[in-house]
Order: sequence, then structure tokens, then C-alpha cells
Amino acid sequence: MSTFVAVVVMSASTSYVFRVFFIQFFGICIFGMAHGLLFLPVLLSLIGPGEINVGAPAVQEAKAKDGVERPKDGVAMGSVDSSMANEA
Repeated sequence: MSTFVAVVVMSASTSYVFRVFFIQFFGICIFGMAHGLLFLPVLLSLIGPGEINVGAPAVQEAKAKDGVERPKDGVAMGSVDSSMANEA
């Protein structure tokens, strides 16, 4: 960020070398920002990995193990098994 502030000062310069350096630096910043905010997210959404549902297998295993109905978005919170409470 400090480099960008220092280069912005060069934008008001009348020297050819400083103007070219400013245009080059500014162009690289815009190019990088466009890739990071537009190009790469769109490209990865098109050819990236599929959706991963990490909660589903754990919920199915827990339901099969103890027969307790759990919410669809994850394992029920706040319930303590009495055998686990006695172990501590």
C-alpha cells in the first residue's frame, strides 16, 4: 500500500520516465486485481471441483449408530450422553 501511495505522487510528474513507470505500475495493479476478483473466481467456478457436503456422512453415521434423529444441517448440539459425562 505504501508503494502505491509513493507511485501515485509520480502521476503528477512531467518527466517521461516517471509517467511511464506510473502507468506500468498502475496497469499491473489493475491487471492483478481483475484476475483476483473476476477472472480466477469465474474460472474456478466453471472448472473447479464439485460441491462438497461435509455434514451429510457424519449425520448419517450418528443416526445409524444411536437411532437419534439429528437436524439436517449437522449434529445436534447441547445433548450430552450420560456415559460420556460419567467418564470425566
